[in-house]
Amino acid sequence: MRRLEVEVLCLMAVLVVVVANVTAVKQTSQCNSSQWNGKAIVCVQMANITDVVETRLKSWVQTASTLPVVFDSDAQSTIAFSSLSKGSLVLSFGPTFATSQIISNKDLQSVGPEGFVFQSQTFPNSVLLAAVSGNPATNSPLVIEKDTNKTVVANLGLHIGSYSLLEAFGFGFYHPMLPVLPSSLSLLGCPNYTTSGCNRLVLQKPRWPVRGWHYHTEHPLELTEVFQGIKSGDTQWETMVPEVEQYYEWLIAQGLNRLEWIILWTQEWTTANSTQRQQRLGTLTELGREFGLLLGADVPIAEKQQHAWYMTTARGTLEDQTAEIQEHIDWLVGGAKFDYISTESGYSEFTHPNCTLMLNWMNIATAYVNDKYNKPIYIKCHCSSGQVCEEYPNPYTNEPINFNFLPAYADPRLGVYAHTVQFYNFTDASPTYGNSNFTYMFDFLFAEAPKRPSIYHGETAYWVNFDINVPIFLPVYAAGRFEDLQAIAYTENKSGDHIQGQVNFESGWEWGYWLNNVVTARASWDPRVTTTSKLNQTSSNDALRGAFSSIAFAMTGQNVALQQQMLDLLMDTIAIEKQLLIYGNQNGSEARADTSLVVKKNGMGYLAGWDTWVTLSAVLKPEDCTQPVRLDFKQIRDPLYKKGPNYKTEVEPLLYDLMTAFQRLSSRWTSLYDSVAKTYSLSSSPSLSGGQKTPISLNSVAPDAKIEAKTKSMFFKSPQKGPLTLLADLRDAANMTALRATQIYGLYQYVYGSSFHVTRKNQTLLEQQIALAENAIVQAQQIVTKHFDSYPVGAQRVSTWRPENPTAYRFGYLWTAQSLYYYWRDYSTATNTSFPVQYPCFMNHINPEDIGFGTGPFLNVTLALQQYLEDHDHDLLAECLTPPSSSPQYPETQFPLYPPSAPSPFQMFPPPKKW
Repeated sequence: MRRLEVEVLCLMAVLVVVVANVTAVKQTSQCNSSQWNGKAIVCVQMANITDVVETRLKSWVQTASTLPVVFDSDAQSTIAFSSLSKGSLVLSFGPTFATSQIISNKDLQSVGPEGFVFQSQTFPNSVLLAAVSGNPATNSPLVIEKDTNKTVVANLGLHIGSYSLLEAFGFGFYHPMLPVLPSSLSLLGCPNYTTSGCNRLVLQKPRWPVRGWHYHTEHPLELTEVFQGIKSGDTQWETMVPEVEQYYEWLIAQGLNRLEWIILWTQEWTTANSTQRQQRLGTLTELGREFGLLLGADVPIAEKQQHAWYMTTARGTLEDQTAEIQEHIDWLVGGAKFDYISTESGYSEFTHPNCTLMLNWMNIATAYVNDKYNKPIYIKCHCSSGQVCEEYPNPYTNEPINFNFLPAYADPRLGVYAHTVQFYNFTDASPTYGNSNFTYMFDFLFAEAPKRPSIYHGETAYWVNFDINVPIFLPVYAAGRFEDLQAIAYTENKSGDHIQGQVNFESGWEWGYWLNNVVTARASWDPRVTTTSKLNQTSSNDALRGAFSSIAFAMTGQNVALQQQMLDLLMDTIAIEKQLLIYGNQNGSEARADTSLVVKKNGMGYLAGWDTWVTLSAVLKPEDCTQPVRLDFKQIRDPLYKKGPNYKTEVEPLLYDLMTAFQRLSSRWTSLYDSVAKTYSLSSSPSLSGGQKTPISLNSVAPDAKIEAKTKSMFFKSPQKGPLTLLADLRDAANMTALRATQIYGLYQYVYGSSFHVTRKNQTLLEQQIALAENAIVQAQQIVTKHFDSYPVGAQRVSTWRPENPTAYRFGYLWTAQSLYYYWRDYSTATNTSFPVQYPCFMNHINPEDIGFGTGPFLNVTLALQQYLEDHDHDLLAECLTPPSSSPQYPETQFPLYPPSAPSPFQMFPPPKKW
């Protein structure tokens, strides 16, 4: 090579190095601008966070901060921490310059997929740096950013860790529509950024790879319509999408990674498979992937109940049925872009087709979803009883297999959801759906775990008659799910077999059920079981108390004494509910061994609501009733009835204990609320009880228009009222539970007394007993009336009679609570012995054919029969077949028998003496 050429090449190499060095010089952070000299600021750097999540995080920081907020436009710009003014805060999300100063790659690698690292550090000039970094999931969804059109990975671990960082600064994501904001940005337990408690290192990784949530849109819930791609009344679909965004944010804040909901359909719904609906569902799935979530469509194979969009029927040939199944999957996965399918077995929970045909359908759906789309599919294994497949033996007992477990014979790519119902844990005495307990579901879960994806599918609200729509405050739900996950984790540690995780069944947030949801969701991230844990009731209670701890800290304004008081109260409430609602004061270990000991002698059978169809079920086949049965009023009145427990010696003591125990708990919840409210009124910081927060002015920093728009949609649409609102919700739910127990005690005492103690001498006592029940109704009405205007999505959607909704029910899911339907039905059947009232169809509020089989020929025949009966003056028979055409008004019978004198504000009445 000639000398000149060599010199030119050397010169070019030098220029490359110079250019590289110039390029490598990092910019100075905007946070070190001279305009902030002498001013404390909040400096924010963000990297590798999707646009939607980044905008929401910025909005939260901007709204909560009392200091000017500087969002660094270059996440890799150098921050000179020593030059920041005293009291400044640096928040770093993701692989930024600030994060690189304290979080090591070694720590980040140690937490694995979806894990995160949070670290904070103080500097000598009283500046605090708090940073979080995380890892994406192994199957991270790819999203296309709208502003840049770039495809990016939604880093789920980083997103989850970012909300964990916010909670460390006093934010609370407990109720999806009512997040809690701090009065200022300050690391909890780190005053003035000067104490050793400010320097923290938190390494978090999830216990299970599947941490999912099932939003049960077959029930008329808050988000049912928006998840169906349709409007709700006069509320347009587009205006409800921000609520979905808030819900997705709540899921991420709990550490969850997937969400599914049921797709609905009716024959009259002409646009059910329209392109517009498909595009709207696609918008929701795309939005979910921005958060890092996987979105699932729950579409039954052939189950028709409650307006589900089933894929096929037994009509036609197997080839025809295959084409129908594939068409549905194409529409949902190929068109609406769902990430997985979950499905149902049978025609309903209680009926099924030929077992071989059902198995063929399972395998057809599984092969198509996997082979064409490389997506997973799961099937629910229900806990109903009495259905078997004679031609398929149980591989462990050689008896005909339970139909619900038929998936054990299916393609191993078909995952299974082992489903339990209501608040019972695996080992509780569970006299529901024909069960004694749910230990067989636990066994099935682990039997299938080595063969196929195996997932636990419990629930935090059953809804129909049982809990949230009475309403009854049941933190025992949180305990049941937590204990189940602990039992699973402990067994995994001991056996070496591992399930995939949890997909919890949710049916509403109000009346304290957000608390059950939070504890259950977070337990799938960390069930608080270590490899050395010994599982027993004491250790489980201690762990559960720990799971409630951060929530109680936020609810009580970060007051440690009140936090402990709330924790004591929660644990006492759960213990009483276990003892009275599940075991009815029976010995727990004996009742677990022999569930018959609690039949008609457990508290839940009496506090739960009773409508036409569960009443008929309890009469015709009580062993298969879908809730615990009770000794009813007719049986007490019948002197020849000898099959059930003795009212005087076995039921009355239980009802009295229910009333007095829940009244004491109610008083304690009210006292706790008053104490917390008092601390807020006496303190100026933190003040978490105030109403709507206004986004602050950022001084000379030009606010991002997108952030300001998001802030308005987040705060002005749904005013933030802080933890006092949530604590008031728990208080009111506890009060309603006490009132329900009081009403039931008064009614049962009245029925017993009016049947066996009707004398002039006892007339006053009879009046006192019924007045006790009537006063409970009057006070309950005061509470639900107050709640009418407090539902975050509006009462019209959740608590009114509204036939125009896509479910098989003609009302919002809290209408029975708002109208006190179950109170009035029990009151009427207790106080009025006329045939129309004692007739099982009295106050029927549902169409059983529509709920059980959906629209179609059966429903048409039902409606025609109902019209015929009405035309021929058989109104009582007609009442069984359809609900009222317009909103019913209660009471339908005389009220009151004796004028009550309900005080205001809320207080309990001392019970009259016993018979």
